[in-house]
Amino acid sequence: GRGSMRMGFMPNGTLTSQGLILKRLICAAYGVSDIQVVGGPEWLTSDRYTIEAKADSATQEQIQKLSGPQMRLVGQQMVKGLLADRFKLKMHEETKEIQILAIVPARNGPKLHASMPGDSYANGLKDRDGQGHAGMMRFNGEKLTAQGVPLDNLASLLSEQLHQIVQNKTGLKGN
Repeated sequence: GRGSMRMGFMPNGTLTSQGLILKRLICAAYGVSDIQVVGGPEWLTSDRYTIEAKADSATQEQIQKLSGPQMRLVGQQMVKGLLADRFKLKMHEETKEIQILAIVPARNGPKLHASMPGDSYANGLKDRDGQGHAGMMRFNGEKLTAQGVPLDNLASLLSEQLHQIVQNKTGLKGN
């Protein structure tokens, strides 16, 4: 059905996804926008999958010793292997010029402020338990709300929704 898509790579080497189209998984594995993935069968963008994959115990121990960015790279490599093994995915790269959009600061400076550890986001998004926390984004087709997220993540979500590459050119760090 047409439900929400969720995907997460946990520090213990577990990948879980629910309601995910394979094109989204390919984008995550290769670190590209959906408009950069061209070709493939129609079901790549229509059929939804629930995936639960777990690394072997030796790999789990190695992953837990890695930093966040290193862990992300290992997770991407694992997903690439899963796609090749289970879906027989074959990829090639080519160079092509495309137009991009950019998030830039307002003329008089940025109007955003950094989130602080422990923020409760009293007027923001809430999870299923009614708690607000960092790392939440929601787009309902008209309004985008994000709290405690890096602007690169916001640019990535906008890229998905607009089917166009959006880059963070604000120079702002943090969440």
